[in-house]
Amino acid sequence: MVAIAAVSYILLYGITYSSFGLYIVPVSDEFGLSRADMNVAMILLMLGGGLASPAVGWLVDRFPLKLIMLVSAIAIGAALAVLGLSHSLWLDAAMVLIPLPVALAGAGYLGMSALIARWFVHQRGRAMALSMLGMAVGGIIVPPALAWLIETTGWRYSLLVGAVAVVAILIPLFALVRAPEAKDETAAPAGNDVQQEVQSERTGAPLAIGEIFRMPLFWTILLAACLSMSVMQSASLSIVPVATEAGISMLEAAFLLSLAGAGTTLGNVLVAAIGDRIDRATILAGMFLILALGNLIFLNGKAYYLLVSASVALGLAGAMTPVFFAFVADRFGSNSFGTVQGLMFPATSLATAAAMRFSGEVFDRTGSYSLMFKAFTALAIAAALLILTSRFVAARSNRQHPAGPPLQSQ
Repeated sequence: MVAIAAVSYILLYGITYSSFGLYIVPVSDEFGLSRADMNVAMILLMLGGGLASPAVGWLVDRFPLKLIMLVSAIAIGAALAVLGLSHSLWLDAAMVLIPLPVALAGAGYLGMSALIARWFVHQRGRAMALSMLGMAVGGIIVPPALAWLIETTGWRYSLLVGAVAVVAILIPLFALVRAPEAKDETAAPAGNDVQQEVQSERTGAPLAIGEIFRMPLFWTILLAACLSMSVMQSASLSIVPVATEAGISMLEAAFLLSLAGAGTTLGNVLVAAIGDRIDRATILAGMFLILALGNLIFLNGKAYYLLVSASVALGLAGAMTPVFFAFVADRFGSNSFGTVQGLMFPATSLATAAAMRFSGEVFDRTGSYSLMFKAFTALAIAAALLILTSRFVAARSNRQHPAGPPLQSQ
């Protein structure tokens, strides 16, 4: 299951999120769009995912994952093909808003992460990190390949190649997916002595939406996620535009994306080694501070070696995703993982959309990303402080929900 997840992440995220920056210049030139207008495409993708995620998460916790993933793979391939062939901005916007984000949720960050959370209890952090190495590897190998296709054959042909690859590779892989046998999640390993005493996970039926909304822990984690993920996505999206504005070629800018992917790969390897040994809130706080450092480096110079350093820092911080997913599964139980993540994603999507629009407006109005990087540095530090407070909020949540098994503290 880990190998299937890794390969799917390579394709899904390598072709979409990791390579979106490659399309900003050629697409904006063809359609006469501003940078802020181009960022609307990613905003629509995030908003579409946010609107669909509660329903997709509910389905993930209640219906066969194999069926959801197979349908999603077909939808992703179809959406990419339409984007490659369409000459209508309205049709493009519809594809980016509805079928593409819904299918990415079903085959990727909700469906696949729920599958890993259910298959692994004692080594959940390691399994999440190893599977999400696919995101990092995709960020290393896919952008240069797409950049070459864009420069030699055009951006439209590159999307058609991506559509064929998704359908031809993922459908046979997803056909191999199977549900795990029922597992007892009441005795996850305590790890080393820096962890708090491990308490039992909630098991059985998924948590009701109303119960989740009444948990202070949910809102604390959600706010930290909104701040960190919006900064992460928006700063990463700006790597290529910042580089090209500094006079760097498209291929050299794509190399920065590969370096960010290499940083995420290294981060995931480290998470796989320590993710089940150290309190996950502490790991997340450290990654948020690295994210702040990356933005601070971008703020203080545009020399290529500084761009390299900042890209690697953003890449390292990108390894927050598997830690966060394991963190959520620990706190709320794997049977409620899809529902909780689905409820969080609309807010994180709106926050990311706002941050992306903000970044585009800052450049269009000032001709520079400096104000954006200043704001992002402060927001990343705030996210680190928030996630650290989740330990206190977790203890309160456990006391306030005595009827069932307490939420796991690690």
